[in-house]
Amino acid sequence: SGLTQAIIEVGRINKTLYLLNYIDDEDYRRRILTQLNRGESRHAVARAICHGQKGEIRKRYTDGQED
Repeated sequence: SGLTQAIIEVGRINKTLYLLNYIDDEDYRRRILTQLNRGESRHAVARAICHGQKGEIRKRYTDGQED
């Protein structure tokens, strides 16, 4: 419908504005990279801690599962 198409176009405009801001603003890129590195570091620690059973969760019930 027309409303659906309008919402899609607004989404495209927002994505374009985000990309232009990302390209233009070096400080913004650094902040995003910092956040990405934090997330990657968190996952690396989680992989290092969860080494038993090759890091796979094998319990079918939630009481035996931990983050």
